[in-house]
Amino acid sequence: MVNRCRHDIVRDMLETIIELEYEGRSTLTRIARETGQPVDRAKRRLQRLEERGLVYYDAGEKTYHTTANAYAWLELYRQLNTLMGDPS
Repeated sequence: MVNRCRHDIVRDMLETIIELEYEGRSTLTRIARETGQPVDRAKRRLQRLEERGLVYYDAGEKTYHTTANAYAWLELYRQLNTLMGDPS
């Protein structure tokens, strides 16, 4: 398994939430499983993303959703990787 820096993990989490949002299944457990993290660690990271305005939690549906800031963050992440020579 490749070691990921925290920015890579945030990218994986945001992209996973975006994919799962359309299915209405962006729950904590599903996000943790899809991004290869323990649930407790994923929960802490999601709380930090929520504090920074990248995601929000819908308590009624018990799902996470991305904000416009998440899309902006992902675009900046991709641009930076392109500039650094990593086209992922």
